[in-house]
Amino acid sequence: MRYPFRNLSTAVLCAALLVGGAGTVSPASAERVSPDRTNARHMSRAPEKPDWRMKRVTFKKSTIYENAAKRGLLMVESGPLRQVAEYDKRATDACRDGRFNRFGGGFVRIGGRTYRAARSRDIRRPRNFEVQPGVYIFSREGSTRCTVHRAERE
Repeated sequence: MRYPFRNLSTAVLCAALLVGGAGTVSPASAERVSPDRTNARHMSRAPEKPDWRMKRVTFKKSTIYENAAKRGLLMVESGPLRQVAEYDKRATDACRDGRFNRFGGGFVRIGGRTYRAARSRDIRRPRNFEVQPGVYIFSREGSTRCTVHRAERE
């Protein structure tokens, strides 16, 4: 015998099972595990969801646009963009973050090039940003290189 304790432990285990049998179950424990005692709704249907959601509007929207106004040519100038309009640093940063967007608007021709543009009333009002009157001129709009210039003309 190579492993005497293995055979001994197997013999002891078999003897314990023969003497004890399957074991007796008391009526109290049998009643506790009975399927009749479990909750009837337990895992019988999906959890109930409330009819309402807790989402509410956090701020009141002052302007709701349904259709954008389709404007055409807003301005024509023969000089370069730097002379016609001034660079707007705050609007450029907001445009690059996606917080300063035009809604509708039109286009301008400055120095032989065509740019997308919008009047101040055609700009979606971002929070904590004051829109000055004038024409906002966008170059590379919708990208992280978006630049915004503002001309004083309305």
